[in-house]
Amino acid sequence: MDSFVTNLIAAGGLLWVAAQVVEFFAVISETGAVSPDADGHKRKHKMLPALLISISALLTPGLLYAHAYVAWALSADSQDPILTFVTTIGSISVVFVVFAGALLGALIGAQAKNLKPLLHTAALPLNLLALAMAFAAAWPSLPLLIESVAQRFG
Repeated sequence: MDSFVTNLIAAGGLLWVAAQVVEFFAVISETGAVSPDADGHKRKHKMLPALLISISALLTPGLLYAHAYVAWALSADSQDPILTFVTTIGSISVVFVVFAGALLGALIGAQAKNLKPLLHTAALPLNLLALAMAFAAAWPSLPLLIESVAQRFG
């Protein structure tokens, strides 16, 4: 197990793993904050924070997945089957983080009504932090990704 975690961190980078952890908590906070309360009303963010949360909720997993894909493509070129497997699992982990965070956030929001104000307040900072960390983690991979897309469609 220790070798697997070490290989995952080596493939995606420590910042990539940390960005996934922050994204997990960001998804929990945004999902738990909007679950209906006992009266059936949803607590909503104001327009600008809601827009920022929506944009970061779309971009963060995309950046994390793109970075994992580029790491997978580079490891596939190196013909190292263990690194290829680890980066494939890393790509899948991005999807798992979002779904698990959404499910857990919905459960927390439905059961722990007293945590909803905290989740509501934490949603925007956590989402922006996750986006910044994902952008920083994916930054080395972006030129290669843009080049491969340009070659494919250009």
